[in-house]
Amino acid sequence: MVIFNPSSQAITVNVLDVSVNTIITLTQDPPGDVPSGVGVAIHVNLSRADTGAGIPGVTILGYRDGGLMPPRTTDSNGNVRQGLGAMTPGSHTYEARFQGATVAGLTFGPSSARISTRVGILDLGSMIIPAIVVGAAALFYLGRRG
Repeated sequence: MVIFNPSSQAITVNVLDVSVNTIITLTQDPPGDVPSGVGVAIHVNLSRADTGAGIPGVTILGYRDGGLMPPRTTDSNGNVRQGLGAMTPGSHTYEARFQGATVAGLTFGPSSARISTRVGILDLGSMIIPAIVVGAAALFYLGRRG
């Protein structure tokens, strides 16, 4: 025979729901449009929206033209460098995504950012095109304004 003695126990549960918004900042190296065959790198910074402090030790997912690249982990300042290598001519996109994480009791919310670049596309609007006429032949100089 089994006898159960009634008992009660009080448990106090403290639920800590701290959510910190995050911001991803992307910069391209080299900046702007790039010629074909030039390697491109994207610098990613993940920071707290409230203080601007970098968030270390969390995973950033990178997508080049929609395809997933190897995941990267932020350094002590919340930075990641993603090398894209030399790209084919045309327009390209890189997107960085942070899916959110809990670190040291703080819950960091997800964020993402996207950057686009053009590779090997000639922009004649930013070129100087002087013509030098020598006899019947014309010589043209294509050089950057600036």
